[in-house]
Amino acid sequence: MDEQEINVLLETLRESFVTIMKKYDLDKSDLVKKSRFLYTDNSIVILMSDYAEYIDEGRRAGKMPPVKAIIKWIRRSAVNVPIGLTAEDFAWAVAKSIERNGVRPRPFIQRLNEEVNSLVLKYIFSQVNTTLKKTLNPK
Repeated sequence: MDEQEINVLLETLRESFVTIMKKYDLDKSDLVKKSRFLYTDNSIVILMSDYAEYIDEGRRAGKMPPVKAIIKWIRRSAVNVPIGLTAEDFAWAVAKSIERNGVRPRPFIQRLNEEVNSLVLKYIFSQVNTTLKKTLNPK
């Protein structure tokens, strides 16, 4: 693969990722904005924030998540804290809500993996087809 083909493939994957995340209303999220698609050592690598697994798998009710992580998320994402509450108070309330209700899963990782495999296979078949045409129809 030459560099231009790799860049087209990576951009197509990014567009697919955004489309998948749009289903969960996450297409404008920090997770999407900060994710990176790389081609290295003949492999496609997708770098995502460490909380991607919690979005993908959700979280069962019953255990309170770390409040400090939620405070970081509030500050990083510029979440509007309700008037009269500090970021710490709001983070604690969010953590208690998660403990009580859990967080529903938004299973995007498997869909993204399937999309990567599909796009790579299309590319490989296209390359094989081009090579066969050149071999079988030399001019």
